[in-house]
Amino acid sequence: MPKPSTKSSSPSYESSHSENGSKSIRSPLKPDEEVDDSSSDDEEMILAQNAGWDEDDSSDDEDDKPPAKKSKTTSSTSSPSAPNAEATTNVVEFNLEEMGDHFYNSLRTFLGRSPLLSKNLSLLTTSIINQVSVGTVVSQSVESAGAKSKGKKGKYDPDMTEDPNNRGAFAFTTVLNTTDEEVEKIIPEIINVAHSATEKVKPFVSTDSKCGLLITRSMINVPHNIIHEMHKCLRDDVMWAQKNATGDNGEERKLYDFKRLLVIAEVDVDQKSGNYGISQYAKKWKVPELKRMEEEFILSRSEFEPTVFSVKGIDETGEKCTVKYVVGGVKWGKYADAIEEFGAMLD
Repeated sequence: MPKPSTKSSSPSYESSHSENGSKSIRSPLKPDEEVDDSSSDDEEMILAQNAGWDEDDSSDDEDDKPPAKKSKTTSSTSSPSAPNAEATTNVVEFNLEEMGDHFYNSLRTFLGRSPLLSKNLSLLTTSIINQVSVGTVVSQSVESAGAKSKGKKGKYDPDMTEDPNNRGAFAFTTVLNTTDEEVEKIIPEIINVAHSATEKVKPFVSTDSKCGLLITRSMINVPHNIIHEMHKCLRDDVMWAQKNATGDNGEERKLYDFKRLLVIAEVDVDQKSGNYGISQYAKKWKVPELKRMEEEFILSRSEFEPTVFSVKGIDETGEKCTVKYVVGGVKWGKYADAIEEFGAMLD
């Protein structure tokens, strides 16, 4: 039984409720964290289309449903950083939603940009989309997206609505059980590549069936506070699924009984020198600076020394490229701790 199509909310933010029952949460966006608006029209149509909440389904048998989660819309505000800039504030609202077929093209585009994750691209995307119980997508609300249409070159079109069957996403995160039959043709290849970098990988993964592969992809300038909320939703998803997932006569719950997470993150490499820095947030290990800051907090709690490795592939322009990754493994509880510390750093 799929979970209710809602996401958990944080009580620590000032909030208001919209007519459809979704929760609007406003939080500050630093000047250098504005959503990147320099992408091409095609990319924006794929990844950054506006998104709205559907009204929750209602029925008479409410007592038979698992505990519902509150729907949520998070908001970020930004002010101009230039000294003489006009004192205006921009408000960008984001939705946190569960997986669905309407996000397929957007997620496939995200995954296709990673040489490590793109080898079985269609199968991996389908597996992520089909796992409704666990996984969170960040989309953008219609009201604040300033819906950009291709024909109007970025001009606001209040009458434009996106295709409900082809929704856009700014970011997503999920966890796939490494022993799940749905992903048995995908995960081993990824693990083999990571294991070639450090022999700690396979023993960490194959101890039992309680290891998951954490997959997170995002546009580069999605605000950190939105990413933090996304990971909190993932944490809550897993806790929800452990108690309420009902597929295969309850067997589905076992897939979400995670004790450990294998984490493979992209290193933030200087394009000119090919070098990378060391994260200031890493304590136990020397973790490289990563493209997604929260993963630095996560990998700093790795059970074995995070190891950098490279994967060759083809970039978006069709040119050959080499992407550096770092692999580590964390206990589930330490992942939750890392997300809390990441959030505290943002306060």
